Amino acid sequence: MFRSAIIAGLGALGSELAQHVGHLKPRQVILVDQDLLEYKNIERSIFWRDASPGQSKVVAAAQILSNAFPDTEWIGITGEIADLSTDFFVESDILLGAVDTDLARVEMAAIGARYALDICDAGLGGTSLHVGRVSWFPHDRDLQSACFTCLLSARRRAELLQFWQAENHSCSRSTQPLDPTWSSTSETVKRIAKVQAMAAARAGTRRSRWPSQTLQIDLGAKQRVHRIHHLHSEDCPFHDNDVFRGELFPRCSRAVCSSCGTTVPTSVRVGWLRNWGRCDQCGGRQVPDDARQFVTEADEQFA
Repeated sequence: MFRSAIIAGLGALGSELAQHVGHLKPRQVILVDQDLLEYKNIERSIFWRDASPGQSKVVAAAQILSNAFPDTEWIGITGEIADLSTDFFVESDILLGAVDTDLARVEMAAIGARYALDICDAGLGGTSLHVGRVSWFPHDRDLQSACFTCLLSARRRAELLQFWQAENHSCSRSTQPLDPTWSSTSETVKRIAKVQAMAAARAGTRRSRWPSQTLQIDLGAKQRVHRIHHLHSEDCPFHDNDVFRGELFPRCSRAVCSSCGTTVPTSVRVGWLRNWGRCDQCGGRQVPDDARQFVTEADEQFA
């Protein structure tokens, strides 16, 4: 059983997961999400019934969960998982993923490798409205267990790792977040979240005795669960300790607007600026103007 957990993502799956985690009575849970609540979030989920549009998801969720599970300390961090303070990773027992892009899962894999942090990840959608999966990725450095990035093809891995530190916006839809509520029923969301919480609790007691694996779940099939075991990839960069010298995620000191060319000083992560940076002058997208200066020797191995 884990005492302290991080939940990355508070969409349909993440908000349901947080409630199941609350029933496990951990000492502390860190909630991480960048988004603000919209009317559609409140309309689709009873979880947000007392929240207001425009409110930070993690702030609203921390308040709701504190009222429902007062024995647990709920801490909301508005941001992306890659921006979280190192102290949170060091002090946590497990990272629970409810994100909606492969890029975010690659970032979690890097975090798990650097801080030897176990990851229990889940996802929705696929061949029907009733499909989801729950994956367990232990990070015992002596075991060399598979991580999410081990599962990717060499081409897909290179694409995501390059996009991680890219100076330009990608047009690929594969890097854009998907809305899981459009690809799954509410019952599927609840079932997958419950399985994820149970798997995390059980895996946490077994640790190295429960190797990397995925439970493929189809609630509409006769055989609902298929178990897939994962093998460590020798080509995955996250199993080489030399990769993690210096700062894990590259940052830049100057951003430039892709529309009007205005440059401003900054200290944010390249990935954050790529996703969220906006020009104060014209509202155009900002891109890193100096990212190459901040790519570490280790990061160059990803290219």
